[in-house]
Amino acid sequence: MFHRPWIYLGVFLMVGLMIQGLAAYGPGSFHFALPHYYYNSYVAFVFALGFGLFALLTAGVPLAAVLPAGDTIVLDRQSGMWALLSSRTGRSQAVVWGKALAASIGAGVMTAVSLAATWLLDLAWYPLGLPHRVNLTMLDAHPLAGVAPVGYQPYFASQVFWHHPGWYVLLVAGLLTWAVMCFALVPLALSRWVSNRYVALVLPIVLFFLVVSGLQPLHRYAWTPLVAAGGYLAQGGWHWWSLMIYWAVPAAGALLILSRPHAPHDNLPTHQLEV
Repeated sequence: MFHRPWIYLGVFLMVGLMIQGLAAYGPGSFHFALPHYYYNSYVAFVFALGFGLFALLTAGVPLAAVLPAGDTIVLDRQSGMWALLSSRTGRSQAVVWGKALAASIGAGVMTAVSLAATWLLDLAWYPLGLPHRVNLTMLDAHPLAGVAPVGYQPYFASQVFWHHPGWYVLLVAGLLTWAVMCFALVPLALSRWVSNRYVALVLPIVLFFLVVSGLQPLHRYAWTPLVAAGGYLAQGGWHWWSLMIYWAVPAAGALLILSRPHAPHDNLPTHQLEV
């Protein structure tokens, strides 16, 4: 799993998107019009995770999730390893469940390492201290006063944010890790039903944004995976358990597909499989 170069590309992608979010937060940015002493590492991390108006990490979640192992079953078929393992064990399902477990754990480790590295960078970038509550009287004279107070406090579990910001960072980081671990099973499931590795990698990303596009006209943007991946920090109505259930649904669907004893391309000769 960890010998695959794409998992390191996933770390690079997530850290890069988090750095973009950290850079978008700070003195002089559009989103916050606050004195310098209001800025701190806790708010910066939450901002980059999806709370900020210009945070792009949520859009990168499906791409990061497919990188660790999304095409491994297709590659195993092409190399003949799939047939070899199935013939030796006599149970192709054991191979499938092993790959599912490895894909989910690999995606979780990739996300955790990325967020830990970003947190260390965040500590060097912004001061560590308890978040300050915004003084609305002070901001009334600023032209962006209407933007800053609304965007400063995360709506999700806000009391934990104010009183225990360290635990809050661990909570939201853990929820993102859970989301990536669950979504990592989707490309693995699809890769059992397609013969082209690039289709197996791209199709889950397309489905991710199709769900977003489909729910928007129905005025259900709050239910989209973009919001569930991090945008919930700036919206009400979400709880930690509802977010875990939300991402468990596609994971359960993927496991249901993987539970099928035979897939259309399982027994194809390697020369009939597309690259």
